[in-house]
Amino acid sequence: MASALKYRICLRVTDIGKSYHRS
Repeated sequence: MASALKYRICLRVTDIGKSYHRS
């Protein structure tokens, strides 16, 4: 369970980082 949550958070963080870097 925790692993899935961590994976989801990591994915979201990466997405935000990509968007921020692009901006």
